Amino acid sequence: MGIAYVDFLTEGIPQLYTHTGIVLGVIFSYFTKFPGLKSSLWGAGIGLVTFGILKLISDMMMRKESFGLGDIKLLTMIGAFGGPYLLLVGIVGGSFIGLIYAIWRILKTGEKRVPFGPFISLAAYLGIIFRPEILKFLQKILVS
Repeated sequence: MGIAYVDFLTEGIPQLYTHTGIVLGVIFSYFTKFPGLKSSLWGAGIGLVTFGILKLISDMMMRKESFGLGDIKLLTMIGAFGGPYLLLVGIVGGSFIGLIYAIWRILKTGEKRVPFGPFISLAAYLGIIFRPEILKFLQKILVS
């Protein structure tokens, strides 16, 4: 949540935080078996590669920066700590929460720039707290 606060204030995420977080996430998953080393590496890899490619494509299409490298590193860190599950919750939930905030901000101030990191972080945090409920909900949807 500290990263979210810094990003909200400065619209930037210090590399020291994300790089350290990625390493700590992998180490944490190895020693605690949650989400497990394999899942941690998958989550980090998917976060880095998928959103790295998405950034390259969207930057070329928009002819400007679509989102920052700090957001990609944050997603990689979330994947390292929680595997693909937490990465998915972070990106989907963060996008939804961020969209609501962006609409409010545009209507209130006209400002279109919105830091994405705080919303990714909040969604990942909620994904940890409400993991059983989210997994039950996803299972209902996938089984139906």
